[in-house]
Parts: sequence; C-alpha cells; structure tokens
Amino acid sequence: MKFRIPLKGYLSLHIGAVAVLPVIIIFLLVWFFMMPAIQTRTEIQRQTMARSIAGHISAYLEGGARQLTALAEYFRNQALDSGPAAVDLLDAQCGDGGFFEALFVVDAENDVVKAVGLAQSRRPNRADYMGLDFSGREFTRPLGTPNKAVWSETFLSTISSSMAVALSLPLEGGSIIGEIPLGNLAEFISHLPVESEFLTLVIDSQGLVVADSQQRRSGQVSNFSYSAAEGGGT
Repeated sequence: MKFRIPLKGYLSLHIGAVAVLPVIIIFLLVWFFMMPAIQTRTEIQRQTMARSIAGHISAYLEGGARQLTALAEYFRNQALDSGPAAVDLLDAQCGDGGFFEALFVVDAENDVVKAVGLAQSRRPNRADYMGLDFSGREFTRPLGTPNKAVWSETFLSTISSSMAVALSLPLEGGSIIGEIPLGNLAEFISHLPVESEFLTLVIDSQGLVVADSQQRRSGQVSNFSYSAAEGGGT
C-alpha cells in the first residue's frame, strides 16, 4: 500500500524547505567565511590595544629612567655626595611617592647607604635606612653604559616590604638607586583608557605578574611565559 502525502502537507514541506534553505546557506557562509574575518579583525584590534597599553607603560617607566639619569648627571656635575643639599634634592625627586618611593646613594667601597631621599610620608623614618648594607643586592653595582639606567628584577621593597623594582646608575665612588613599588605601576595601568572588561597584566620574563589593572594579582605566577628575545617582560 502506497503512502500518499496530502497536497497540503507536501506544499507545507516544500515551502518550509524553501524558507529554511536560505537560512542554512547564510549560516554556512557566516561560519566559513565571515567568522574567520571577524576573528581576525578582533585579534588585530586586541593587538593594537595591547601595543597602545605597552606604549603607555613604556613611556611611564622611561620617564622615571630619564628622571634618574638627569639626577645622576646633576650629582656628578655638582660633586654632590651625602650632605643636606643632596638629601633635599633626593627628597624633592621622590615627592609624594608617585614614582620613586626612595632614592639611595650607595657607597661603592662598603655598599652601604650614605644618603637617602624618601617619599614625604616616609621621611620621619630616614634614620632607619642610613648605613643600610646593600652588599647582597645585585643592582647596587649597575653594569653597562654609565649614562643608562639599569632595571633590576622584582624584590621586596626596602621601605614597604611590598614588591618593587630598582633603577640604578653609577656615580663617582658609588651608585644612585631608585626604588619603585609595583603598586605605583598597577595604579597607573588601572587608569589607562581601556574598556572596563579588559584585564591588563604586566608580566616579567619568569611569568610573574608584576602589576595588573585590577590590583589583585601582583606576585602571582601567570599562565604566560615570555623570554626577552620574544619581547616579553616589563
């Protein structure tokens, strides 16, 4: 016995197929042709944003390096050492701690602090840091070009025991070292003009988060690992 489809049912199936077929074709076109283009465009936009953020961070850090370089040059030209004039100048450069939390002038012979400038809130404790032994710190004796500041790896701050980095330059008979708490960098990137749903991480060459825009992940090990050759790190 043959099964017969009523004309009404046949027409309904035919009309339904005609209606659904364009939808299927559009879906396939979007999936195979438009989606890769959208993904590529999104990736380009993210890379552009990442480069922009990296540029802001580089400018922020390079500004501190230029500040320390100019300060070291002034110390050399004026033959400043550890007197009141030197301390006043170091204090002025620290200001309220917006970039440098402390500036140390370290004696080359004994690797001890002979002058220290501090952020305003830290100045009552200045005596605690005079004569401090820096001999165990690699950044005490910066290597390389005399007029080029050298960045350290991350370490616990001498002042606040929070994560920090140091910027060092040689002086006649010693060195000048600026200590920058990474909280300052996190505060800076948290105010960059990016969309709120984006998380900005600054990761060092060991994959350690040194600063993040939400100020919650500093010191954590990330899932990323970059080498200096690949352009990673702070």
